[in-house]
Amino acid sequence: MWKETSQYMIAATSVSIDDIVAHLLESGIIELGSNPNAIAAAKNLVFAVIGWQTMLYQADMHPCPQEQLAIQSEIGAHQGLSHLCLKQNHSLCKRNMNEFLFGLLMPPRNFESHWSPEDKKTFTEVKSASPAYFNAYILSSIGDVDIEWVDSLSCHMEFDPYLNKLFLFRYPSFCLANIPSDDPGQSEKSTIYACATSRDSIGGQ
Repeated sequence: MWKETSQYMIAATSVSIDDIVAHLLESGIIELGSNPNAIAAAKNLVFAVIGWQTMLYQADMHPCPQEQLAIQSEIGAHQGLSHLCLKQNHSLCKRNMNEFLFGLLMPPRNFESHWSPEDKKTFTEVKSASPAYFNAYILSSIGDVDIEWVDSLSCHMEFDPYLNKLFLFRYPSFCLANIPSDDPGQSEKSTIYACATSRDSIGGQ
């Protein structure tokens, strides 16, 4: 199931959770049997597998009804920009993955256009710093910033100003492994690119 889900997402022009479940059923990889809740369980499982393969989110199957999909919040009580909401109904599983994820669970492209004037002003005033002079040691020793490692890419670089805590993705090697290869004999993209819009995925960005 793991490999088939990934291959189907990469090969398809656009794909939804419903499409993946239907493909797995047609391929005989999963069976529903006579259990009326089996289709909901299959959608939850596919949603979890996509999260594990892309590291964009961690599925949370415990706190909500079976007819809902949920993701874990790794940033505690902080209400950052990484997630628009944490739960969605199965009725939205027919949407393409880029629409389902970016715009429903996570911020879409150009989300900053919805910011308040104060937030936009603050963002434009942010100054960049060279990595040679700006690192975790300086953040913690001089800036008194606590660093918390997270398992989801969507939570990367979230900052809680009240706790003075910065959330960082703990697996940079995963990002490196998903950079498209220049070797024509290898796949040009991985599962994570199947969750992006065609514009996002141009040039492997």
